[in-house]
Amino acid sequence: MNSPRTSFAIILACLIFSPNIASPREVPEKPAKMHDVEMLLIDKTNEYRKSNQLKLLSSNNKLNQAARNHANVMIETNNFSHQAGDTQPSDRAEQAGYRWYFIAENIAWRSGDNLMSNEQLADAILQQWINSPGHNQNLLAKLALECGVSITYDANSGRTYIVMLYARPRN
Repeated sequence: MNSPRTSFAIILACLIFSPNIASPREVPEKPAKMHDVEMLLIDKTNEYRKSNQLKLLSSNNKLNQAARNHANVMIETNNFSHQAGDTQPSDRAEQAGYRWYFIAENIAWRSGDNLMSNEQLADAILQQWINSPGHNQNLLAKLALECGVSITYDANSGRTYIVMLYARPRN
């Protein structure tokens, strides 16, 4: 039978010789909340638009739903494309009940961002689009007044899928 002193020595030895137990890797206190990152991405997009003397975008629930649906289709079909599910951004907006005059879409996927803060992830997504001429054109679309965004994590692939729609409603 082990004495308390022997048990203590065994535990202490385990801690000393098992660095993963003695000094665990730093991990975020909580995983990034995708909804929070979505809101930050809209805020940061609006800061970028403001710096370019453009109108700010307001979030639209129908566009958010269209973006979420498209992210899910890309994940389900393993098809990262503006045409995944054989639809266009305009089709998806209409299916969500949004009557549009102007519509544009940015998509992206990322992996390995699990140690980023919400703020860092939103910054990284925006910078990725700013660095791409076509995506930057959508960010700075003068006709856009509303937006919808979805940031969806796919546990199977380890990828985070981002969809952002920029639109102006039909009067």
